[in-house]
Amino acid sequence: MKKLVCEFLLILAWAVPVAASPEYSIQAVRYASAEGEVAGLVMGGPKGEKITIAMVVWLI
Repeated sequence: MKKLVCEFLLILAWAVPVAASPEYSIQAVRYASAEGEVAGLVMGGPKGEKITIAMVVWLI
């Protein structure tokens, strides 16, 4: 009985096709930039130091 079950599982494994992995890419699309002072964004940040923040949308 055990041999019959093993043979059945082996035949079933050959009959089921292997699924291909999906192909995709991940890309960031930058649509704007925001400039400001670090002190305006972070408490205790250095005054007068500027920072540029990228605004992006992710495409998958």
